[in-house]
Amino acid sequence: MMSSARTGRITAPLLLILVTVAVYAGTGAFELLFSWDDRLYLIQNDTINGFTFSHLKEAFSDYYVGNYAPLNILSFMVDHLFWGLHPAGYHLENVLFHLANGLLFYTLLRRLALSEWQACAAAWIFLFHPAQVETVAWVSQRKSLLAMFFFLIALLGYQVYSEQQANRARCYLLSVVSIAAALLSKSIAVIFPAVLVLYDLTYDRSGPRSTAQRIRDKIPFIIVAAAVAALSIISQAQEEGGGRRDYPGGSPLAAFYTMVPVMLSYIRDGFWPFEFSPYYLIPIRQQPDAVFAAALAALLLLAVLGAYLYRKARPLAFWYALFFIALFPVLQFVPLVNLKNDRYLYTPLLGFAVLVVIGALQLQKAISLRWQRPYRCAVITIMLVLPVLAYKQSRFWRNDIALWSRAAAVDPNNSVAWLQLTKAYTAIHDSDNSVKAFNRYYELRNRYGPVRGFEKY
Repeated sequence: MMSSARTGRITAPLLLILVTVAVYAGTGAFELLFSWDDRLYLIQNDTINGFTFSHLKEAFSDYYVGNYAPLNILSFMVDHLFWGLHPAGYHLENVLFHLANGLLFYTLLRRLALSEWQACAAAWIFLFHPAQVETVAWVSQRKSLLAMFFFLIALLGYQVYSEQQANRARCYLLSVVSIAAALLSKSIAVIFPAVLVLYDLTYDRSGPRSTAQRIRDKIPFIIVAAAVAALSIISQAQEEGGGRRDYPGGSPLAAFYTMVPVMLSYIRDGFWPFEFSPYYLIPIRQQPDAVFAAALAALLLLAVLGAYLYRKARPLAFWYALFFIALFPVLQFVPLVNLKNDRYLYTPLLGFAVLVVIGALQLQKAISLRWQRPYRCAVITIMLVLPVLAYKQSRFWRNDIALWSRAAAVDPNNSVAWLQLTKAYTAIHDSDNSVKAFNRYYELRNRYGPVRGFEKY
């Protein structure tokens, strides 16, 4: 008979595969979003129409929607070769990459000594947290999926390189090549050198490398990350179609006052996975207020907790710090038009998932025997609810009208939602609803002023 360990090794990944298919298979019937970036990446992008020398040159030399992401464009070229502009193939590939990322995450956790079911639970949270839906159900976010795919391969390669004697050079080369591919998919992978330093500080198991070697082996990663970071800053310029703007509020200090509560809101979203939106209107703070003060105090307490974990549970500190490091590039250090997006949680949820799983296990040990069974039932119920919530959230991405109607329902004062609804209804020649949506947009614009990044409308 098959051993229980072998059963777990087969059952856990199989469970992840089956539930991912059940949650996201329906996205194959979704439309491309004409009112959002799909129009620019796919519908009106001649570069993806055929593998010609000219198109390949354009993919590697041009910026698209303010991003330098040639591998993302190449993936769309492959899709176009097989599917034309039929949405099903594009959505299917997104789902497959998301599934692959979940399985790579599971594999990494197993190598880092988590049990089959601990690794499965963390991968489950990563795959089915509703915040991930934007990245999976929106074709234009292929770049995030590709970047994560290569990021995890690079981290796996480095993990093997750092701890094994055999095949070290091959694993190191795999890691460097993979992170280059991740950076050519999306610039979010610039955090990788910092992640490697963090890994050495928390997961070092006295491998064969000296301190000098640990420093030297980061150099190729730093060079590649710095080059792509420079390209990313250039590509995000407004004249290139990117989202780079002045600091919100006009100064770095105003950006700080604004983004501290946003940082805390990402943590809240991890634990309260409801009312997600494709676009958030974030109040810009010119000076500190009570909300800022409370958020800053909470973040300082979290910093103290991080220091405690580093002293007492270093492997857990790796995942704790990863959550915050992964958010660092989107906190307006380079000012961008969007102050908050669900897709910005795609990488941080790696750290969040491990912390939740380990935290739940530690809490179970702390509670009395009397409450053990109800506690386990509650945890299992929450885990089972996540795919249901993800499925429901995915349905809002089925077309432009459903998406922006949802955004308007979450926040009736979201003028961007009403503007996008105007465009969506106009595209299907629904003049009555188009006029209603525009009137609502115009009312909100007059009341609150133009939204940052949408001043021309």
